[in-house]
Amino acid sequence: MKKEHQIYINENRLKESMLTMASSMGIPYNRVRNYMIKKGLQLEIKTKKKKTASIISGGSFYNNLNCNDLGCVQELIVSVDLLTKGYNVYRAHSPSAPFDIMAYKEDGNVQYNIEVRTGMKTVNGSLYWGKTKHENHFDIYAIVFGPDIYYYNKEKELIII
Repeated sequence: MKKEHQIYINENRLKESMLTMASSMGIPYNRVRNYMIKKGLQLEIKTKKKKTASIISGGSFYNNLNCNDLGCVQELIVSVDLLTKGYNVYRAHSPSAPFDIMAYKEDGNVQYNIEVRTGMKTVNGSLYWGKTKHENHFDIYAIVFGPDIYYYNKEKELIII
């Protein structure tokens, strides 16, 4: 990334969204996002009530990774967690698969199709994540925020698996 782009992001990250910055500089959104994750930069956004909330991305714990590598690492982290809980785990090889991981336990006859997402937290500690286009093809979200994993059902209720 060009030095002038880095300076622009550092100066405007508290005033503009990543999409606005990318458009202003004429570069792809992912380039701005990857730079902010790599540098561990926070983005300040305005809510509808005109209050500001500081956003911390769970991806900022892995500063040297691009988006694709970050997703792969997080899928592996979730896979290890599920394996230690006694699940058989299978990962999708296709990036366009409708879910990331299939996990099942033979003894309990339990099977989950899992979508792994990067978690983000507001300054008050609320966890949220981005949407996926395959909402009807999986049972559980596995939200990775740094070293922590949170499992949610489709109603976004925290669950234990």
